[in-house]
Amino acid sequence: MVRLASMFAAAVVLLLAWAEPIAARSYTVEDALRTEDIGAITFDPQDRWLVFERLEPLLAMSRFDMMPQSSVLRTRLYRVDLDTPWRARPLLADQRPGTIVYDVSPDGDQLAIGRIAGDRWSLGIVSMRSGEIRWLNVVPDYDPFRTTLRWVSNQQLAAITLPRGELPWWFRLSGYPAEILPARWAATRSGAATAVTVVGSGRFARSGSSAPVTTLALIDVRSGEATRVAMGAFLSLDVSPDRQHLALIERGVTVPLPQTRPVSQVDAAYRRTPIIYDLRRGTSWRPCAECDQLGRSEWSADGRRIAILARRTGEDWPEARMLEIDVGRRVALRRDAGNVAPLVAELPDGSAGASFRWRGRDLLLFGRSIGRSAARPEWYVLRGERADPLTSDLADVGPGLSRVDDCAAAMSASDGLWCLDAQRPRRLYDAGVRPSRGAAIGWRETGDHITLVGSVLPGRVMSIAAGERVDGIEASATGRLLAIRRTAGNGVKSLGLVSRDREGMLAQVNLHLNAVQPAIVRRLSYSLPDGSAATGWLYLPPTARAGQTFSLVAIPYPGLAYGAAAPVDQAPGTDRLYTSAQLLAGGGYAVLLPSLPEHAPVADRVTNLVGDLDRAVDAAIGTGAIDPRRIALWGHSFGGYAVAMIATRSCRYASAIASAGIYDLAAVGGTFNMVTGLAPERDLSIGQNFAWAETGQGRFGAPPWVDPTPYVAASPVYQLGRIVIPMMIVAADHDISPLGQAQQLFSGLARQNKDAELVTYWGEDHVVLSPANLRDFYGRVFNWLERTVTPLQPERSCPNGSLAAGPSTPSPIAP
Repeated sequence: MVRLASMFAAAVVLLLAWAEPIAARSYTVEDALRTEDIGAITFDPQDRWLVFERLEPLLAMSRFDMMPQSSVLRTRLYRVDLDTPWRARPLLADQRPGTIVYDVSPDGDQLAIGRIAGDRWSLGIVSMRSGEIRWLNVVPDYDPFRTTLRWVSNQQLAAITLPRGELPWWFRLSGYPAEILPARWAATRSGAATAVTVVGSGRFARSGSSAPVTTLALIDVRSGEATRVAMGAFLSLDVSPDRQHLALIERGVTVPLPQTRPVSQVDAAYRRTPIIYDLRRGTSWRPCAECDQLGRSEWSADGRRIAILARRTGEDWPEARMLEIDVGRRVALRRDAGNVAPLVAELPDGSAGASFRWRGRDLLLFGRSIGRSAARPEWYVLRGERADPLTSDLADVGPGLSRVDDCAAAMSASDGLWCLDAQRPRRLYDAGVRPSRGAAIGWRETGDHITLVGSVLPGRVMSIAAGERVDGIEASATGRLLAIRRTAGNGVKSLGLVSRDREGMLAQVNLHLNAVQPAIVRRLSYSLPDGSAATGWLYLPPTARAGQTFSLVAIPYPGLAYGAAAPVDQAPGTDRLYTSAQLLAGGGYAVLLPSLPEHAPVADRVTNLVGDLDRAVDAAIGTGAIDPRRIALWGHSFGGYAVAMIATRSCRYASAIASAGIYDLAAVGGTFNMVTGLAPERDLSIGQNFAWAETGQGRFGAPPWVDPTPYVAASPVYQLGRIVIPMMIVAADHDISPLGQAQQLFSGLARQNKDAELVTYWGEDHVVLSPANLRDFYGRVFNWLERTVTPLQPERSCPNGSLAAGPSTPSPIAP
């Protein structure tokens, strides 16, 4: 106990007085299943109309075998006439969700929408004035991470289309095994038909099925007629600002993974070839047939040029450079930019790309000086083959650019917002000002109010309630209207609209949470073993009183470090249905979210992980609210891996839950998920798996056949003799984390007759979401904690962070 006291004596625990209980109930699984949200907001170019997405509760969905696609299956569209008293009306007469916005016409009078009903995906054209909807006999492709449809005039659409009756692959992903497996099983059972999948490599790379072919079509919205103008394996399209050209990306031949460097997310399975289509002439050309494009295209403001990042045949991605395409002259020029290379980074959708933007005839590029890997990346101005540094005199830089006020290239940095439009950066806003999405404004939050800054409504003050947060402000094209998103402390969300002389409420969701009292949230400040400061968050049951002690569930996730504000995704009314602090606190448990910063050396990972978690747990115990002999671990995904690994090195915990984890890191790169195995021609994700292990969360730097030792040392399945605590292992058959590894982990524990339970959900993906399964899941979690944590645990002889004492049942062959 003396050691324990000395460890957190220097920790500063910021706990306020316990809140008095109020007459309200705790957050439950039923509340989570009823959670609603407000999705994307679309203003028309003339500020005449606003359309927004309202995400209905999960329980309102028509099917639950497509849960990763729930963002569409839950969505209803609402329309607001901005020239009349603001009132949101459903865009469609019926009450079924499943509709999204594709694009608004240039004049703002028409809206292209997509709708799913059963196994059918439909394209609709909405008249914004009358509300009339016409459904066209065309099936456009859809993927939330790619652009597949755009207006090219007020009466014509360009779209990547599919054969009639076919559902976009993004929708088919989750349900594909159920769609295809019965037919294949039936073929084998009959003995008269084959059921086989083939994929090849090297000389046999062209083995198996080819990628599906799509159509580039021009759609006349008056007649509904679609004219096919090209065939290919098109992935995305983008229309030029002058609406004279389309920039297409087509899926090309398979490309091998790198052999002389670690694999990263930049390494796709196939080439992505740029194509330019001339809408006036009806012709297309390939500006660089041997090129492989990475990420998005960037049109110049006049629509005459386009910039892409590309590599040529025989080049590796570190050799990729900017390519400038003159669409009028049909010329492609490589911008080598002297000694500056584009900085490629992973994007939110899991892909990779570079940051660049046109500035007149020059390009702004976020890059790094070649040969100076330790140098800070900067924004450069590319003029021909010369690259001039633009931000080297600034204290901080960032890769993101947005349009703010009259600045077309506004860069967010820690010390404010900077405009990069001129020869020298100029500061737009000081630190603490958040830019809106769209043009016109920034805003600063101070105590109980926010203040608008910029060219629209400057100095306008709007109050915010206690515990409420402003999630964001979105400005219309003209900047005259502001849509403001707010979330109350109990999870009730609202969408408001503000102009110079009006304010109004468009929607409120999650009103059922008005009856819910959220968990009590407290910040913990403590020091890690290396002396660095860290922040953790402690959640207590809403009825907690001073002097009470609770069983604790710690939720570790390696690489995640928390800041000064409690994590938004752990608040009530969010879509987080796994490792939910609110649900656990509502069930009577305290919950700890520890900061676990990454440590570079793989060999030190486990030791550092255990030590960092120990300090956070010690700080939680130091509040007096935690019973030190009633502590459990629950980790999901990479956190599931962490829990299993911690269990091999520490015996201070009463039990552990590992859900959707990976437990043999060497096997990750060689495992297909179910859909890849059934349809490798769609996307053979070998590169993504090796990228995870070599440069992603695994960070091993090489494949396991080059150096298997660190893989073995960091994989729980090779350390199972050390585990002494009960483990509940949760897995699903559609999960990207291989079901076989969960079975392997359980089998190793069962081989030693250790306390373990394997729970498998069928038809679920990385997160259990289907209502009946989710209810069962949390029922089992609470039952497990009741059986393994609530009974008082005996004092253990091993000190915190040390190796577990050994296998629970002695065996001649145990380590």
